[in-house]
Amino acid sequence: MELVLQNSSYTNLPENFYEKLGPVQVANPKIAYWNAQLAENFSFDENNLSAEERAHIFSGKKTLSGTTPIAQAYAGHQFGHFTPQLGDGRARLIGELIGRNGKPSEVHLKGSGPTKFSRRGDGFATLGSVIRELIMSESMQALGIPTTRTLAVISTGDTVWREKEFPGAILVRLAQSHIRVGTFEYFAARGDQVSVKQLADFVIEHHYKELINTENPYISLFSKIIERQADLIAQWLSVGFIHGVMNTDNTSITCETMDFGPCAMMEAYEPLKVFSSIDHQGRYAYARQPQIIHWNLTVLGYCLLPLFDDDKKIAEAILEKQTSEFENIFHNQWLQLMGKKLGFKNPEESDAILIKQFLDLLQKYKIDFTMGFRRLSQPDLFFQQDDFKEWIKRWRERTDATVSLDEINPILVPRNHQVEKVIRAAEDRDDFSPMLRLLEAIRNPFSDLEKFRDLQMPAQPEEEITQTFCGT
Repeated sequence: MELVLQNSSYTNLPENFYEKLGPVQVANPKIAYWNAQLAENFSFDENNLSAEERAHIFSGKKTLSGTTPIAQAYAGHQFGHFTPQLGDGRARLIGELIGRNGKPSEVHLKGSGPTKFSRRGDGFATLGSVIRELIMSESMQALGIPTTRTLAVISTGDTVWREKEFPGAILVRLAQSHIRVGTFEYFAARGDQVSVKQLADFVIEHHYKELINTENPYISLFSKIIERQADLIAQWLSVGFIHGVMNTDNTSITCETMDFGPCAMMEAYEPLKVFSSIDHQGRYAYARQPQIIHWNLTVLGYCLLPLFDDDKKIAEAILEKQTSEFENIFHNQWLQLMGKKLGFKNPEESDAILIKQFLDLLQKYKIDFTMGFRRLSQPDLFFQQDDFKEWIKRWRERTDATVSLDEINPILVPRNHQVEKVIRAAEDRDDFSPMLRLLEAIRNPFSDLEKFRDLQMPAQPEEEITQTFCGT
């Protein structure tokens, strides 16, 4: 079956929502990585397309008939400061692939050159930043966490300058949608309520069809996004994931993990752990992610305010009621996830104390987050401190012996020093074999396989890398 890339439904919106763009003329596009497992989900056989044809299509060098590549407009709060115009400064939405389940996935080319939204950026991406997103998104997928996916990594043959020279690449990203909180902000900031309503209607029609016939679909939409974002962040915390840049322009309306920039998995447990090189105040630290997403959702609510009710006071009361529910929704999701990680079959509110005590002990003894939970299957072997022994006694009274902790707690996540080794091999030596090995390992996060034992271990002091960069 040939490749059917249909035009993005987003192009049915008025042209003030995007910029139309022609093909990107990168120097020498080649497929550096093709996600065959992901490709199987779509109704085409990549064997009918040569590697060269796929490289040209998915680098944007060739535009398929009937499709219109676009760069989407959006605004955003970046580290709490509002920027009225951001947009796809280095990406193009080239169309949609239809899954075998009949659902479309948008195809986004990240690092595919400048647009009118580029501001001072060059519009390109380094190979390293693209590889990081590939690895981290595949890990999230394997852990069962909603995420954008990577169909391919395309090397461009061009050089990208950051602090030095790097090989350039394009990430072929698939998502339910690339609409963000910042997309609503873009129009709300301009007082363009017509476009805000058009955008909300589009989101409901294409991504939340079940809400169409509710009493007020816009209130229902806001409520559903709150619920799904609360669940997403609880899942992040349950695996020690730190996004790094939770700006409103990186917050997905379809509640997928997106825009993997300076993200990383936490090792030694530290609630205020930060990896991003630009997060000097710790705004997006691990434990602050729930309050940040709550803030971002409040921003979305203000954008939708006129759609809640014509009376501003009534609309504001609705906003306050909806956002006030976030904390309970998040807490309940966090309690369920963290409780199950401790082996509680039906976590109860009283279990929050045991969860908190365990996390405090991890922090006190600087124990690796992932391995700390994993070793609960053999606690007497690993936790020798007196206060741990006291906690284990209380924990055993509550835990369910029929629960397999090794099926709940991963043993293998993409550790930052391993990701950096993979990136160095690809950028410095054009060697992608370490990347392929790490990808194979993280796709089986709960399996204790001998051949991947070296990838399970936390970084040694000389290996530790405490900062990550977004690659823009």
